[in-house]
Amino acid sequence: MLETLQTIQLILLILAGFFAYYKFFREGIHHPRIEFEIEMEELGVYSRHRIIQVSLIAKNKGLVEHRFDGIRLSIRGMLKDAEVSQLKNHEPRLCFPEILVDKMQIVTKKSKYFFVRPNVFQAFPVTLTISPDVTHVLIRATFKYGYTEDVHSAERAFELRQVPSASHSDQRAAAG
Repeated sequence: MLETLQTIQLILLILAGFFAYYKFFREGIHHPRIEFEIEMEELGVYSRHRIIQVSLIAKNKGLVEHRFDGIRLSIRGMLKDAEVSQLKNHEPRLCFPEILVDKMQIVTKKSKYFFVRPNVFQAFPVTLTISPDVTHVLIRATFKYGYTEDVHSAERAFELRQVPSASHSDQRAAAG
């Protein structure tokens, strides 16, 4: 009887070891699990500049806090009446030929890092100006997890509202 009880205890101990290995190392629950999304809002045109707000949304689905030491933002665009083309060597992906923002660092030296606690959705908004002649943008944001060199990225395209031409706006202002 004592021998059977010891055998059951040994089996349970081995199973607990496998469970712990699976939970902590295979599933990686002690590492951050970030879902990363991009949203954009047009804020209008002021002094011949289109104002947009790009929000980088981090959702921490893990059980530990995640610190962003760096987040890079890139925006490419298509100008009104530009010829539509495909990205070379990546056909049929659409080409956005105009570089509007090139790998801009969102985390400043002053702030050092941004953090997102477990089960928290955190937005990192960035307000920018771009040309009013841009009709479509492709926004890409990237970051690296601190414990690896793997790059995590999000990418999304947006259509922008048509901006009335300056001469049309000037005519309306003169008539009013």
